[in-house]
Amino acid sequence: MSAVLAVGWGDGAPDRPGSEALGGAVALAAQLGVPALYASLGDPPEPGAEAAAASGVRALAVRGGAGDVESLTAQIAALIEEFSPLLVLLAGDDRGGQLAPRVAARAGGVGVNNATFVEVRDGRLHVTRPVFGGKALCRLVPLRFPAVVSLRSRTFEPAVAAPGGSVESRLVVVETRVRVIERTPAAPEDGRLEDARVVVSGGRGMGGAEAFSGLEKLAGALGGVVGASLAAVDEGWAPPSRQIGLTGKVVSPELYVAVGISGASQHLAGLASGVILAINNNAKAPIFESAQLGLVGDAKLLVPALISALQAARG
Repeated sequence: MSAVLAVGWGDGAPDRPGSEALGGAVALAAQLGVPALYASLGDPPEPGAEAAAASGVRALAVRGGAGDVESLTAQIAALIEEFSPLLVLLAGDDRGGQLAPRVAARAGGVGVNNATFVEVRDGRLHVTRPVFGGKALCRLVPLRFPAVVSLRSRTFEPAVAAPGGSVESRLVVVETRVRVIERTPAAPEDGRLEDARVVVSGGRGMGGAEAFSGLEKLAGALGGVVGASLAAVDEGWAPPSRQIGLTGKVVSPELYVAVGISGASQHLAGLASGVILAINNNAKAPIFESAQLGLVGDAKLLVPALISALQAARG
């Protein structure tokens, strides 16, 4: 059979990236005239499969792997062999970025990472992704299948409830060269950068780690989360999990506040959409060329002033 397959992982309902992949699978399957499938590769996989089935799709609860990238690659490849999907959609997180090229190579298809747009035009798939550090967009037309695509955040709307879904169990036992000895959960953070509608990021111009406390207050006043540039992470002012840019995370907020960030292309490659508010004491900083709004001045004065103004407006 032909289908569009969305893949998610986790021990519960699909998170927002997984739900967006499922939403994309439902939309594109309807245009292609094929079924939409969802494979939950969590531990346990049943909650994710049940949540996906509530969106009206045939959902597979897949067991038999250790959860590492090599195991997931083999499991997804086995599902591709069984269902022959034209398109496989993965969340565009770190794991999805590692899986897309591996799965495509294993299945003899093509892999595309960091897609910002997937559409059906004249019966053919078209996949758009940024190139040259985000300075241009490239539209690709797959000539081999399956096309295995990892999606940037907010490429599709999350799946919605619909009748007619079902859950099936699958045991796909795989052997890999990787042996998982121990799992250490990541430290809890205040919100995922990829899901945030507002991101407040600091760069080298912040001057030190203590200045990031002000960013946390500003992010709280705006209902957002805190990010950082590579320079700020290198200085140890913010953890690597907060880094945004070409070698960090890609975000798609409605509002991006860049404080003390010069605006190098490597950092801007991490911004997929949204209005940029730049705060910098250098009026000639490149960030102002990409920003829709700008404030020139000392961030140590402007950030508290913004917080006060927001609090006053809400009061």
